[in-house]
Amino acid sequence: GAASFGMLSLLTVLWFRRWSYEIFIRTHQLLAGLCVYGIWRHLPSGADSPRLYIYIGLGIFGLTSSMQFLTFLYQNGLFAGRGSPRAIVSCDRHEKSSSDTDDGTGIVIKVSLIVPRPVKVKAGQYINLWMPSVSLWSWVQTHPFMVTSWSRGKQDALDLLVQPHSGMTAGLLRQARAIPGSSVSFLAFFTGPHGISADVSHYENALVVASGFGIAAVIPYVKKMIHGYNTCTSQIRRLHLVWQVESI
Repeated sequence: GAASFGMLSLLTVLWFRRWSYEIFIRTHQLLAGLCVYGIWRHLPSGADSPRLYIYIGLGIFGLTSSMQFLTFLYQNGLFAGRGSPRAIVSCDRHEKSSSDTDDGTGIVIKVSLIVPRPVKVKAGQYINLWMPSVSLWSWVQTHPFMVTSWSRGKQDALDLLVQPHSGMTAGLLRQARAIPGSSVSFLAFFTGPHGISADVSHYENALVVASGFGIAAVIPYVKKMIHGYNTCTSQIRRLHLVWQVESI
């Protein structure tokens, strides 16, 4: 128990999360389980009240986990009759330029997630994407991606912009480059949408500032404000977009 708490405290260091988030999150979950087991083992055998608190906590955890799992199955096509979600991956830039590096920096991967059930996504929200067949270890990796598409209603396809780094995103880049001028389809699962959305319909003038790949976070807001202006459903009158990039 004490060793698990010590390791959990060590994992709070930001370097561990940046080094490998997948290893960090799985290790964190394992140590949390060991902490609960250690506490349960150290309780006196005749003390029922302390054990009751652990049972209540485990019951709540089991209930919420079951609800999340059922929601996951429903969103990803259970009883929908349309199959599982598919991710259509493409990369427009196939010739390596001076701004590209070996790890894919400067390249943008486009992902269109075809979902079996329409999903309502607000501007500024993201999804967690799991694509188990991209690479050898992608089945243990989930990544959050901002949804760049926007619609007043529910969407049948969610557009994502991916900046490749390492792990699953590096595998996506290799797969997309393998077939120039075409796209690749993968089995994919998702959870979400997550996050909050800021209400921008009450502003007459909007200044949107983005740097580099951060443009992905503001694209849905820009689409929403343009739609509100064209349909007279918002008070927006002027929209200024400032986008700082190293090269075009």
